[in-house]
Amino acid sequence: MIGTNAIDNTGACVDEGYAIPGTGCNITTGWCNQNGVEADVFYTFTTPAIPAIISMETSFDGTGTQTDTQIAVFGECGGVLIAANDDGGADQWMSRLEFGCGELELNTTYLLLIDGYGGVNGTANLELTMDSSTCPIPGCTTGTACNFNPAATVDDGSCLADDDCGNCGGSDTSGCIDDGACNYDALAACDDGSCEYLTCSGCTDDTACNYDSTASIDDGSCLQFDGCGNCGGTDISGCTDSGACNYVLEASCDDGSCNFTSCSGCTDINACNFDFIATLDDGACLYLDECSVCGGNGTAGCVDITACNYDDTAACDNASCEYLTCFVCYGDFDGDLMVTINDLTILLGDFGCTESCTADMDGNDAVGVSDLGEFLGVFGAVCE
Repeated sequence: MIGTNAIDNTGACVDEGYAIPGTGCNITTGWCNQNGVEADVFYTFTTPAIPAIISMETSFDGTGTQTDTQIAVFGECGGVLIAANDDGGADQWMSRLEFGCGELELNTTYLLLIDGYGGVNGTANLELTMDSSTCPIPGCTTGTACNFNPAATVDDGSCLADDDCGNCGGSDTSGCIDDGACNYDALAACDDGSCEYLTCSGCTDDTACNYDSTASIDDGSCLQFDGCGNCGGTDISGCTDSGACNYVLEASCDDGSCNFTSCSGCTDINACNFDFIATLDDGACLYLDECSVCGGNGTAGCVDITACNYDDTAACDNASCEYLTCFVCYGDFDGDLMVTINDLTILLGDFGCTESCTADMDGNDAVGVSDLGEFLGVFGAVCE
């Protein structure tokens, strides 16, 4: 129930307590325009937010000055006529309009026009009633819906659910919105706390031995090959042959660098080309020949062509030259070019010799009586 107001249309475009309409609303249209310009009264009313039976009725106020009215409802000033009535009121020739539950838009402002029939001025009553007690209230009656209306008595199929992002009736999806995460969802409108950074993490360095082409987040795990080709290992490579010149004790694998020449040489200390630096004997040791030539093959002997034992193959002289065995001074054993007592002493010392005898004068490889006899035959001779 809005209440009862007094109507007084004795002036043009009168405001009776609601809102003064805009310019031109004192000019009637439609069913009453045959009356020309009349002294109209205008009201505005706003429907409730829930369905209601809305009625408006004029009645006598006891003065007898206004006993015949006309009423009309417009959507707005100068707008389309929604409904009108002339003599529908309980009092004869007075007016009444009634709108059923939901016939007028909810929570909407309308314009109500009232005038005296034939332009008659006077006063009367206006009663405006809004009653929702018997109207079904449409809305969502599902308690779990995000737009649940506890006042609704009839479900109108408007129930909605929150979307992933908590928007009532929305269609947004939730997901990981961090574009640096493995499970980034470009379609997600809100973050659901599901971002993870492990399933796509790994080594992103394509020069590493454990490079992961599927990884998009580097986890600091990149490794390199060690010297022996072990991914992430610490082994070093080198020559593992202990007999090589460049043997590396710490090497775990051989790199093919072993060499056996840089430290090779003659390791025989008795050789004339002994190399005190060499650790590998290369079989090239040399030795002095009889002539003290390192690695030579010369022999030593008598190199004096005038000596009895001259050696034409000798490369050097060994002081062995002798001149007696081939000299014409027969019996001169000591080489003083005279046959003397000293030579006899040599013969007697050689007496009885049977091999390589110095005093063998008769050539029988022995020294005996015959040799003494021959010696005595030349005793005292002087050789020239």
